[in-house]
Amino acid sequence: MHILEALEAAVSDGAGLARASNIFQFQQDFNENDYEMLSALDDHNPPCGASLNQINGLPQSVVQTDNFEEACAICLETPTIGDTIRHLPCLHKFHKDCIDPWLRRKTSCPVCKSSVN
Repeated sequence: MHILEALEAAVSDGAGLARASNIFQFQQDFNENDYEMLSALDDHNPPCGASLNQINGLPQSVVQTDNFEEACAICLETPTIGDTIRHLPCLHKFHKDCIDPWLRRKTSCPVCKSSVN
């Protein structure tokens, strides 16, 4: 409680108020090019995901009916007729176009974290 009282006393004068308001202000050191720069740096890191051969070795199927029970946990869309589904060893299913990029970065299921190896 003493800390709050001391903070209140420090802020009660004009100079203290200015110092306190500076605490809550921050400078944004990012610009619109930072995402691209960070992404490029990430491209130079060694891959820690599954290889293309490992990914392509996982079974896939094409949705044939409208009664697909679970949504893709990555895009949250329910697969529809004609969509290609990738099946992981843990039995979770995802759109192929959603899970393949994930697996290039990670070797685990995004839902249960089971290894795909």
